[in-house]
Amino acid sequence: MKTEIVNPLWLRLWHAMQALLFLILMLTGLSMHLAGTFWAWIPFSVAVKAHNASGIANAALWIFFVVANVVSGHQRHYLPGDVDFIHSTVVQAKYYGHGMFRGDPPPISPGLRNNHIQQLAYAIVMYVLMPISTASGVLLLFPILAPEHVMGRPGLWPIAILHLILGYFLTLFLIAHVYLATTGETFFALFREMITGDRAPRA
Repeated sequence: MKTEIVNPLWLRLWHAMQALLFLILMLTGLSMHLAGTFWAWIPFSVAVKAHNASGIANAALWIFFVVANVVSGHQRHYLPGDVDFIHSTVVQAKYYGHGMFRGDPPPISPGLRNNHIQQLAYAIVMYVLMPISTASGVLLLFPILAPEHVMGRPGLWPIAILHLILGYFLTLFLIAHVYLATTGETFFALFREMITGDRAPRA
């Protein structure tokens, strides 16, 4: 039996940088939102500068992710395409809902590194939420690009609310992502895969 390379080097490096940037964005964004309270752990001026710089770096990293996936053909692991997608998603949901808590083996998705629920979640996050969050962040960073009024209110107000809501959704995704990473064959098995890039063969 041979180990299976499931995470190429470029993806592992992207994943590490994405995780670091997201933590910075989350902490600085929270400190900005809660400025003037006990929970604002980072001074407002520092949080703004760090958030803006990390946001620009994150936008560049997202562009790299999209281009690298297209060039390498790796996007097939993120974009649902099976004709049996609905059935497979239901099976996977049942496994997440109760199967894994009673020791059932996980459903297998042949030839794919992600199951269908992961595919759907990653597709929504990386191809819907991330570009909208990035675009709204750009408008907040360069307010001259924003419309003067939206629905009778100053143009930046709904953009700021949208950016905040997306930040909450992405934070929830991060929490769920880290939790599910602990549900491999061992507590650290999936973390190991993302560090080494390979998946040990099953017995």
